[in-house]
Amino acid sequence: MGFTEAVKTCFSKYSDFSGRASRSEFWYFTLFVAIYTTVLGFLLGIVIIIQYPEMSEQDIDYFFNILILFLILPILLPSFTVTARRFHDFGHSGWIQIGFYLLMGIFGPMDTTQGFVLYTIVFVSFYVYASQKPVGENKYGTPI
Repeated sequence: MGFTEAVKTCFSKYSDFSGRASRSEFWYFTLFVAIYTTVLGFLLGIVIIIQYPEMSEQDIDYFFNILILFLILPILLPSFTVTARRFHDFGHSGWIQIGFYLLMGIFGPMDTTQGFVLYTIVFVSFYVYASQKPVGENKYGTPI
């Protein structure tokens, strides 16, 4: 599955928590989310600096937090669903992802770097698993 096909699939299955998602589907959508948020953040930063040069850092932070919330909402549900389907692909419940969000909530505020590194290690180690062996149908469906 290629980049464009993976992104289209994730948006077309934005509310479908059933079934399975291949590694390529998951990682291409993760790449899309990273590009989307980076480009949006960069463009918003430029617009704010040009349009509102007299804004304080606190005002800029507040503005970013509110605006980013509305710009992230369209990709939030597809992100949750593709993650659940990715867990299904290697034979686990999609509810496990809640543990990752709890980990980030607990360790993230303590020290941003340590929390991010811990989350990244756990995140990558789980999501790089291959499909459930033997390859074939599991209780979540047939592989993609």
